[in-house]
Amino acid sequence: MASSLAGQWVVITGASAGFGAATARAFGAAGANVLLGARRADRLAQVTAEARRAGSTHALDHPLDVTQTESVTAFAAWVRSVAPRVDVLVNNAGGAHGIDPVEQATDADWEAMFQTNVLGTLRMSRALLPLLRQAPGGMLINVGSVAGREPYAGGAAYCAAKAGVLLLTRALRLELCGTGVRVATVDPGLAETEFSLVRFKGDATRAAQVYQGVVPLKAEDVAEAIVWVASRPPHVCVDELVIKCTDQAAIHKVHRRARQKNMRRRHFQSHGARQPRCAASWPAAGLASGAELLPTPGPGRAGALAAEACRRGCDTIVAAGGDGTVSEVVDGLASVPGATDAVRLGVIPLGTINVFARELGIPHRLEEAWGLLRSGTETRLDLPAVELTDGEQRKQRCFVQLAGCGLDSRAIAAVNWQWKQRVGPLAYVAAVWQAARGPQPEVEVAAGGRTARGELALIGNGRLYGGAVTVFPGADARDGLLEVRVFPRVTLLALCRFGLAWWRGRPLSGCGTVTLRGERVELRSSASMPVEVDGDNVGWLPADFRIQRGALRVVVPLRAEAG
Repeated sequence: MASSLAGQWVVITGASAGFGAATARAFGAAGANVLLGARRADRLAQVTAEARRAGSTHALDHPLDVTQTESVTAFAAWVRSVAPRVDVLVNNAGGAHGIDPVEQATDADWEAMFQTNVLGTLRMSRALLPLLRQAPGGMLINVGSVAGREPYAGGAAYCAAKAGVLLLTRALRLELCGTGVRVATVDPGLAETEFSLVRFKGDATRAAQVYQGVVPLKAEDVAEAIVWVASRPPHVCVDELVIKCTDQAAIHKVHRRARQKNMRRRHFQSHGARQPRCAASWPAAGLASGAELLPTPGPGRAGALAAEACRRGCDTIVAAGGDGTVSEVVDGLASVPGATDAVRLGVIPLGTINVFARELGIPHRLEEAWGLLRSGTETRLDLPAVELTDGEQRKQRCFVQLAGCGLDSRAIAAVNWQWKQRVGPLAYVAAVWQAARGPQPEVEVAAGGRTARGELALIGNGRLYGGAVTVFPGADARDGLLEVRVFPRVTLLALCRFGLAWWRGRPLSGCGTVTLRGERVELRSSASMPVEVDGDNVGWLPADFRIQRGALRVVVPLRAEAG
């Protein structure tokens, strides 16, 4: 497989998550050059880095919204500027919205499904067919669904859209016969990705029920099938491939086992003011009595759950996970008007480093952290937010502890997340060394009437960064100010000093940094640079930071409130 695909140019749409992200990694592992498109630029950059680490020599990305002809045209122009041809086009962008019967469904949901699944596939095919014709044995693969072959109640529009994908694939096969361009559709059945969460508009409880008692397909299973179809010799065309998990014989025939008692996943919890219900079992028996537990099926979803809990009148929201989960929950909470005054935040640290929990003295033992939620006190902390670029739009993102741009944000994009699960913080160390080998563009920082330039800018709401390292000695999460530490150069000596401080748990010193403080912070650069908050890249420069003093209610130990 690697020998037949090595060096080929592969375009994948909807590549920021699910089938698209897994397919990018799989083609990367086969030695292909991957050109990725999606709307979520921050996650797309991470997938691009993963494809590169998997083995792709050329892994590049560009913003793409297949529902907009202008965006497709710009993407195709970009592809022509970086690739001599297109050997494989994977039309993966799509999705379902809602599961309402026709009488209750909305035009907005219908239009979204037909725009992405049908018209998006047609737009991309039209735009890139000239490049596919230039490749010997060019391959156009549309990602369909078994729903396009067999309807079900509540799926009228989605089934119709996927049936449209199937039929347009067959029509393209006829139109392109004799040109050497092959056309195929890969139609998955029940697969656990973000699909159901999007369909149910962020309702993680309903999304989890879809896969309950079933061993569904994984995104990697579908990606492997797509790569296999693409790797056939030029005289072979796999017209249609249906792939389902063993537990699913048909749309209406699914074998479900008895529900497991324990779920070892990251969880988001909400305490309701009225009749809270338990949506899943916590690993420690009885730990979450009187709480509703909601699993977060993937990155970027905890915020939607938090916002939904606020709207339902929950008075306490508990983020059980790492700094990224806490940050997403706070962002979701802040998106609901008045929620920061009405709802308090609790934290159960289950992540790799848990900087925010360390800052507040929240215990890392599960039972002790849960006990704190019942016996701790409440404090008011400042709530920072950043406005930055996400694709072609500006967006705002709230966070809790820290932000950065430069070496650390590029290192986050290079983290091998599978390795992180095995070796923890050492995965970040390896990513830093990888990012440090490349060029270090400068960032211009403005805060408190002063400016500075450097290869790395770190912004702190609290004192700690990267674990127990005091990088922002003057920072106070209750003073209404952000502290910025600018590194003019990221040298080997500076990295060694940081590593030593991290190892010993001591303050960082001796790096020749410039410190700024202010209610507002601006970051600019002539280069395209990602921005991270609380350990996750969320967008791109230019970025404008601000802070709301005392806007966040947080449950902390008594000593943290006293401090």
